[in-house]
Amino acid sequence: MSKINVKKLKKAYGTDLTKANEGVWFDSSMIPGLKMKIAKTGNHQYEKLLRNLYKPYRRTLQKGKEVDNTITDKIMAEVIAKTIVLDWKGMPGSDGESVAFSVDECRELLLDPELRDFKEEILEFADDSARFELELDEETEKN
Repeated sequence: MSKINVKKLKKAYGTDLTKANEGVWFDSSMIPGLKMKIAKTGNHQYEKLLRNLYKPYRRTLQKGKEVDNTITDKIMAEVIAKTIVLDWKGMPGSDGESVAFSVDECRELLLDPELRDFKEEILEFADDSARFELELDEETEKN
């Protein structure tokens, strides 16, 4: 019977849980100076909040029916604003000054249909496993 090489699997598929939960800074591709701290999609807080917000619609979903898109959009904006976008720096304000991160501001941006590409950039980063890779040191890899 062969024993699975877990170290090899972790090197290929491993996720750094600290990065996944506490986020990683990245630069906006569209606005110079805008940096956002993004956690991995599916992190512990994400899953928990998503379950809680969908609870009122559990029966609807169990019956195979869809939840209205407006409700789904609001739930996802809430989840992303509270568990994926953790902070930002350099968010341009209408007065020329940077706007500090707030969940409420973030949620409103995510709900704006004209800012869909902003939301998509955040989700692409949050879904990119390479951004949250487990980095094994040489000693760990030898064992």
